[in-house]
Amino acid sequence: MDYRIKNEFLTVTVDSRGAQMTSILSADGTEYLWPGNPDWPGHAPNLFPMVGRLFDNTYIMDGKEHTMHIHGFLAWQEMDVTENTGSGITFTAAANDVTRGIYDREFMVSVRFELVENKIVIRFSVDNKDSRVMYFGYGGHPGFNVPMSEGLKFEDYYLEFEEPCQPVSIGLTPACYIGAPNLPIDLVDDRKLPLRHDLFDNDAIVMHSMAKAVTIKSDKDTRSVTVRYPKMPYLGVWHLPRQEVDYVCIEPWMSLPARQDVIEVFEEKLDNIVLAPGKTYVNEWDITIR
Repeated sequence: MDYRIKNEFLTVTVDSRGAQMTSILSADGTEYLWPGNPDWPGHAPNLFPMVGRLFDNTYIMDGKEHTMHIHGFLAWQEMDVTENTGSGITFTAAANDVTRGIYDREFMVSVRFELVENKIVIRFSVDNKDSRVMYFGYGGHPGFNVPMSEGLKFEDYYLEFEEPCQPVSIGLTPACYIGAPNLPIDLVDDRKLPLRHDLFDNDAIVMHSMAKAVTIKSDKDTRSVTVRYPKMPYLGVWHLPRQEVDYVCIEPWMSLPARQDVIEVFEEKLDNIVLAPGKTYVNEWDITIR
């Protein structure tokens, strides 16, 4: 079911299935979020309790093998609305018989969206309701329309980091697992990555050591989108490989895909979040629309 929050700057629509934003509409009627198509029907899925692929869709936890598909299961889980103020909304879901068969833990997940002028603040939290430690990943995956204005093309835009940096691209194998050499990303003036479709011929660019905010912009356009991710060590940039599509995903991640040919043990996966029984994990990031 779709829910809307709004203020004088933005109207945001969120689907209760996975607490996924499906529209970010500005006051002038500009749609900033990718509407989806049959090739990639997503808009802005929340990734939990895994980011990316598991080798052979398999992992080990508590000494047992489990099956989980790409990006976990939250994106297709129906969530309850537990608060709606008109400009902010909270979606919550608890472990159930389906999730226990995939990920054997008791938990409560909440995703809150709050409008603050022209900014969407996303607050993701996990309560460990189990007697055992939780091990999990988390990430965002919003896709933004590029171009943002008529008469422009994808290649007119670039990504600009908020400060000079020297990101490193994490090596992915052809099957999109960790396992290839890491390589430096060559930015213009240590800040800008010009967009072109062939950047994604080998799937996502996943980086670390980048600045903690990045803007999609063009020198020919007054519109832009800035994503800030102060607590996220990794950033994915993606669109469907080998296609000329009109979107780009900016994906702040806490954790990474599995290694090539390795059935990951969640207790040993170094980038997993570790949450003790009775504790709460919280991460907050935001999207600014101009």
